[in-house]
This record gives sequence, structure tokens and C-alpha cells, in this order.
Amino acid sequence: MTSMTAFTQTPAWTLATALGRYEQTRREVEVASTLGRAELRLMWLLAQGDPMTLRDVADHLGLEQSTVNRQVNTALEAGLVRRFRAPGCSVYQIEVTEHGAQLFSEDAAWNLGLLDKALAALPPEQRITFPALLSEFVEAYAHALTSSHPAGQVSTRP
Repeated sequence: MTSMTAFTQTPAWTLATALGRYEQTRREVEVASTLGRAELRLMWLLAQGDPMTLRDVADHLGLEQSTVNRQVNTALEAGLVRRFRAPGCSVYQIEVTEHGAQLFSEDAAWNLGLLDKALAALPPEQRITFPALLSEFVEAYAHALTSSHPAGQVSTRP
């Protein structure tokens, strides 16, 4: 076995191959979705609670505030979110509009439906364990990245 083929026989290689295929499929789903990736990520975050400031959104998404500002402006123009100042507050907050909530609900239902169909292809006992194992793996992978980099100086932005 050459050095080139040695690592192709490892579980990590099999996993990397599967993740590559998943990423390709995820991009195809993104193209077929009503909301773009940035819009969907913003709407997902805002749908989870109270209105947020640009700084809050930037911190939660791990993005620069200028990037979030551009994304929010695009969402504002599309009528997905609204920007307002709460009484006695000097900073703007952002929240989902009714139109944005409707589009988000439709896209989320379609995307989650695809995941449900994929999970249904697994044996019944794995339908519960696979998402939990994947979540554990993602956390372990993020930890492996930060712990293997000098001084943990790694951005773990989505």
C-alpha cells in the first residue's frame, strides 16, 4: 500500500468522503430553497427568540458586524425583517416580519422534511441515535480544531 492509498482506507477518509457528498447535496438544497443561506441563517437565529441588535446577530453567527449589516439590509429590502428602536433604547433591533416568518416556515418545513426522509432510511434504532452522535461528533471536531491550533487561535465561525 502506498502512502497515498494508506489513508484512503481509514474511517476518517470514509467520513470525509461522506461529508463531501453531504456538502454537495446541501448546496443543491440551498439552490432549491426560497431563502438563501445567509437569509436562512439569519431567520433561524431570529426565530428562536426576542429581537436582536446587529452586534447580537454578529456575535451569535460569528460574523463581522459589517457582513451582518449587509445581510440584514438585504433581508430588510426583501421584507423578511424589520428594524426598529425600542422605547428608551438608542440601538436598532431586528425582528422577523410576518412575511419573513411565512417564508422561513415554508423553507424550514421543506428542509426538515428532507432530513426526516433521510432519517427514515435508517434502521429505527439509528433514527434517534444518529442525530445525537452527529451532534457529539461536531462538538468533538470543533474541540479538536481549537485544541490542535497554537494558543487556540482559530475562528469557529459557521
